[in-house]
Amino acid sequence: MNIIKGLIAREASGWSLAAAILLIVLGAAALVAPAVTSFAAVTVIAWLVIVGGIAHLLSAFGSDTFRSAVWQVLVGVVYFVAGVAIQSHPLWSLASLTLVIGAAFAVQGVLAIAAFLVAPSPDRSGWMLFNGIVTLVLSWVIWSGWPVTSLWVLGTLVGVNLLVTGISRLMLSLIARRIQGRFAGA
Repeated sequence: MNIIKGLIAREASGWSLAAAILLIVLGAAALVAPAVTSFAAVTVIAWLVIVGGIAHLLSAFGSDTFRSAVWQVLVGVVYFVAGVAIQSHPLWSLASLTLVIGAAFAVQGVLAIAAFLVAPSPDRSGWMLFNGIVTLVLSWVIWSGWPVTSLWVLGTLVGVNLLVTGISRLMLSLIARRIQGRFAGA
């Protein structure tokens, strides 16, 4: 039974290792071509919104009341039209999304700094202040170069996320293999 568990665990860690390598490659590719990644992300968002609109329209047929059906149709139409607009105007959509990201970073930065300032002395963490300052600087970088930053911000964020996720998964997979090797030898 332990042999079967070991084989299953080894196969699972193999798949995890393969996924990690794929994520690292995708993350690196996104960082090499952030504009392409940014537009790809906007395209995916547009299609998700369009599909969401279609889902709302279809759910109108299963509504219990006329009022609910009308609501589902209205929401579905808004989603569908928004998705088509995003798909039809990817540059404007990307610029708008970049502004939203910049604003979110500004709010997060201010809140992190405020949390640091109001925290009692023993609970203060320099890392909290550091996080707030770095996030505010990132917000300023996004806003100060807008709309040009729209071409690389989203793609860079996606790339960094994929790369860090892939590296983390790689390290966890390697640790899992090392642990399995120890149990197999025991």
